[in-house]
Order: sequence, then structure tokens, then C-alpha cells
Amino acid sequence: NTDLLARTLDAIRLLCTDRKMQLMSLTNMTFGFLAAFVNSYITSDEVIPDGKVGYYTAIIPLVATAASLPYSCLAEATGRKLYPMLIGLMGFLAFIVAFTVLDEQDGDLTSKAYVLAPLFVIYGLGRAMYEGPNKAVFADMFAEDPEAAFSNLILQNGSATAVAFFIYPSIAVTTKEYLCMVVAALAIPAYMLADGLHRSEVTKRESFGLQDPTDGGHAAV
Repeated sequence: NTDLLARTLDAIRLLCTDRKMQLMSLTNMTFGFLAAFVNSYITSDEVIPDGKVGYYTAIIPLVATAASLPYSCLAEATGRKLYPMLIGLMGFLAFIVAFTVLDEQDGDLTSKAYVLAPLFVIYGLGRAMYEGPNKAVFADMFAEDPEAAFSNLILQNGSATAVAFFIYPSIAVTTKEYLCMVVAALAIPAYMLADGLHRSEVTKRESFGLQDPTDGGHAAV
């Protein structure tokens, strides 16, 4: 219990003092809010026909697994994790925007297989980013304090999910959709600002002849 409290306080200390962590928290919050929305609303009987939930939810891990290799190759080819991060973040945003627009136009439309399946594929691209490049970015950006950084990742995602499951039953579906949309939209520029801050820090260290703590001075995030 004492060790858990110490790790929690260390995570909070990093969140309060590191601007990059504050900016990256929006990525974790996006995943938390969207995951809660998918699990509490989209996979309910209100949207997906009874007995077919498993078919659609299986698409997400399948796409996430399939996309992990292209993401890795893209990061390796460009020398930066920026591009797979942006693809995944835009995937999350595209998913909730498309679902909201279609849901408002015709609620029955979002229960159709030809609509739901592509939406879950797009969501899977975001999930692949969250599970792969996002965690690698955390390892790069917070190489000097990795334990507190990954504690933040878990706390931020978990807290967002918990808050969402608590408030979602008492708010309208449209409110849930726009909440997810706003957070997902803010996460994109927030990540780009965090990436810029990190690259600036790396450049500054190199100008003073100091080694980047990641692995030999690479600024590829």
C-alpha cells in the first residue's frame, strides 16, 4: 500500500510539473472516453443487433494487430513516431465524427453492417496507435522518469473511463458523442505540441553535448 501510494504521488508530481505529460494526457483521455462510449452504448442492444456484438468487437483487436506492423515500418522509415501517432489520433476522431453524423441523420443506419464494420476498422487504427506508438512515445519523452510516466498513462486512461461510465448513464447520447469528439480533436494539436517540446529538449541537450536518455540521442518521436 505504501509503495502504491508512493507511485501514485510520483505520477501526480510528474503530471503537475511536466508540460509534455499534461499535453499527452489528452491522448489517454481520448481512448478512455471512447472505449467507455463503445462499450456502454455502441455494443449495447440499442445499436448492434442482439447476438452480433462479438462479431463487431472482434474487428477492433484484429485491425489493431494488423496495423501494428505498418505503424512500426512507417516509424522506422521516417525516423519518427509522429506519423503513426497522427494516423491513430485522426482515426479516433474520424470514428466519433462519422458515428455522430450518421447517428443524427438516421439512428437505424448505424446498426447496419456496412456502416458499423468500417467504423470499427477505423477505431481499430486508433487502438493500434494507443497500444503501440503511444507507449513508445511515452518511453521516449519520459525516459528519465519511466515509472511515473507509465503510471500516468494507466491513471489517465483509467480515470477517464471511470468518469465516463459514471456520467454517461445520466447524459444524452448526443452529449456523449460531442464530449468524445471535443477531447479527440484536442488530442491532435496537444500531441504535436508535446512532440515539439520533446524535440526542442533533445536539441538543447545535444547542443550542450549531453546524451539523450532514450538511446543514443535520437529525437525520433
